[in-house]
Amino acid sequence: MRQLELLAHFYQRSTPSFFMPEPPAESPVEARFRHIPGTPPPPWPEEVRGLIREMTLRQSTIKEVIETAELAPRWAQRPRLDPDGGAALASKIRHWLDVEVESQRGLDPYGSLRLWLDSAEAVGIFVSQSSRVDVNVMRGFALADEVAPLVLLNLGDDPRARAFTLIHETVHLLINSQSRDWQADEELCNATAASVLMPAESFRLEYAAAQQASSSLLDVVDRVARAFGTTPDATAVRTGRLDLARWEEIRRVRAAIGLRAPRSGRGGNYYRNVVARFGPAFIDTVFRAVDTGAISALGAARALDGTKIDKFPKLRAELAERAAR
Repeated sequence: MRQLELLAHFYQRSTPSFFMPEPPAESPVEARFRHIPGTPPPPWPEEVRGLIREMTLRQSTIKEVIETAELAPRWAQRPRLDPDGGAALASKIRHWLDVEVESQRGLDPYGSLRLWLDSAEAVGIFVSQSSRVDVNVMRGFALADEVAPLVLLNLGDDPRARAFTLIHETVHLLINSQSRDWQADEELCNATAASVLMPAESFRLEYAAAQQASSSLLDVVDRVARAFGTTPDATAVRTGRLDLARWEEIRRVRAAIGLRAPRSGRGGNYYRNVVARFGPAFIDTVFRAVDTGAISALGAARALDGTKIDKFPKLRAELAERAAR
């Protein structure tokens, strides 16, 4: 039985599916998928499909824990938004996430990611992260659900880019577009995410202040990016969209940004990595269910993909320390 469970984990299938007379038919992949510009549109590569299966199983686990523990899903309180809402769409999303522009200032890249991750989980989105797929193939995706919507971010990406992906996927979840035009959906979510992270009025003011300090467009873009906790590339694109510089200049700046060495990850504290992998909201939900007797410690270990029970105290401590930071 243990070997069968390991096999099920390897193939990202449920254990009972191996007892069926034939392979179960897969439902269409309802994942919103963001990747590096220039990569091909769907269908997804096999390694991404495997990751989607893993996240779908995790989403099912979250829903089971929520229902068993009789917890109220916060996602039910989300606003109903019109995808054709234009500039007002970004303003409504930012207000709902309850993030002030001033709170973005002075944060390092990981602090910026933490700000948006916490705001997303506070409204009922479960955020997981994984490095199983190369960032050049996939930056992130979302799995819609009425109880436990899930966003997966690529740990190999710049933390500021992960924040952008998180908001991009949040827009997908909120508008829940039924459009068959994949490219149009992506453009809408990119534009809205940029507006959420870098509101036009605040951006123009910050840009003007940066121009007073430097005549170099690249330096101006870097200064504004630091102010909003966004990547210089996303900041350069926002500069062009707001007609603050000519696109010819923007292209040169983006080319210079692309030549820079990629950011390296932080490496690893085991418990911090577990929290990043599963998401603090998921782990907290599992522990709350244990504390109320809704599930056993063994059930929690299974929900956390085999995390050993003797590691729970330190994992709880990491959650507490994270909340205090």
